[in-house]
Amino acid sequence: GGRMRSELTSSTVAKLEKGRLRLSLEYAQEIADVLGVSFLEVLGMDEVGVRVVPLVGEIAAGNWREAVHLTEESQVIPADLRGKDLFALRPRGDSMDKVVQCGGFIVVDPGQTELVDGKYYAVMNDEGETTFKQFSQNPLELRPCSTNPAYQPIPVGSKAFTVIGRVVYAGQEM
Repeated sequence: GGRMRSELTSSTVAKLEKGRLRLSLEYAQEIADVLGVSFLEVLGMDEVGVRVVPLVGEIAAGNWREAVHLTEESQVIPADLRGKDLFALRPRGDSMDKVVQCGGFIVVDPGQTELVDGKYYAVMNDEGETTFKQFSQNPLELRPCSTNPAYQPIPVGSKAFTVIGRVVYAGQEM
């Protein structure tokens, strides 16, 4: 907030640099805001090779951009994942449990919507439910990756679906 800017004096910075003052995450975020950098840079973690993207619980019917815009949560992901508008999505249920377990997350690149054989995509069906499936060229279908036999492949063309983006990473908090 406003009180912070006045406190960020050279003596405070000197104390932080010498390790005499502990840097809380809130304080790091405020410093980052003042300097116009990411808080990972302030913490010296930008070297570690991570970046932060918005974490969306799930995408309801409508607009993924809105869901990304509204979320307060974020997810740390490897920095080598390229893509301007990457966001993390926490899948619900067990339709993809062979790829990501309950509590895990996937990273979606909405800049990649062209279907490539064998790759995974976040898709939205005509009911507006979001899921992620593996695209298959032959036969032409979207395949669930689940241990639950209730999930069946969706032949492409049988149902309308929208590709939100390619899943470029799956992560699991241990």
